[in-house]
Amino acid sequence: MQPLRFLGAFAVALMWCNFARGDGGALRLSQRSGDSRVSVFTAPTPLRAGKVDVSVFLQDAETSRPITDVEIFVTAKPVERRGGNIRKRATAEEASNKLFQAAELELPAAGRWEFVIELGGRAPATLRFETEVSEPPPQWQTLAPWIGWPWLVAAIFCVNRVLKQRRCS
Repeated sequence: MQPLRFLGAFAVALMWCNFARGDGGALRLSQRSGDSRVSVFTAPTPLRAGKVDVSVFLQDAETSRPITDVEIFVTAKPVERRGGNIRKRATAEEASNKLFQAAELELPAAGRWEFVIELGGRAPATLRFETEVSEPPPQWQTLAPWIGWPWLVAAIFCVNRVLKQRRCS
């Protein structure tokens, strides 16, 4: 009975792992800027059109202590076409790890995008990086876990019944 419970828990964990949201993702930029070290992460990996999380981790360059009192703005601009700039303030409230500041942006299209990170505070700085954004996933991939989880539960129930019948025979 124990292996069956483990298998069920493992299957559920695998099904939901794509939807786990957290600060992190792919490291896009890590560089020193004045007295600080700035690390920028994006999720999902790979980046796709739609909701994108941009998390910024700011540290003192000498002590590696987090700096949380700096105002940070994130701007995303399409490289191949004009207009369509998206600018949002990164906040600790949007971040699950309160040492980060995060902004959730809605990228409308695939293509090459430039991200601009603006740091305020004592030593204002602007950092940039470019990355490729893929097409959004097909609708069925987004809905598959919601449609699939009842089937998984039914399969686990059926396996459980079969094992109980074998044990009783």
